[in-house]
Amino acid sequence: MSYQDPYGPTGQSNTLAIVSLVLGILSLVFFPCCCLPFVSYLAMVVVPILALAAIITGFLGLSAAKTSGTGKGMAMGGLITGFGSVLLGLIYFVIIILAMFGVVALNVVGNL
Repeated sequence: MSYQDPYGPTGQSNTLAIVSLVLGILSLVFFPCCCLPFVSYLAMVVVPILALAAIITGFLGLSAAKTSGTGKGMAMGGLITGFGSVLLGLIYFVIIILAMFGVVALNVVGNL
């Protein structure tokens, strides 16, 4: 007589989807560090790498989810957080550039 597992069958997990979600969340968590002194240079390098890795593993996790049927939500979450971090980085970059042009314009007008 065979006994069944009381917790149900163990399923396959989509490792790429999990990695994508974790990297995307880490990229959003570390994004505010770009504004802190002494940490900003390291964060400006690490955050885009985390975001791009989340996006790449998210697409790979989605393709794996099509075959295995598991992890589609986590892969989508990794893609959303990765693209969100990239979007926030671009907005931050534009704000910094506009602020630099504003300072230059104020110095030019002040010297007239």
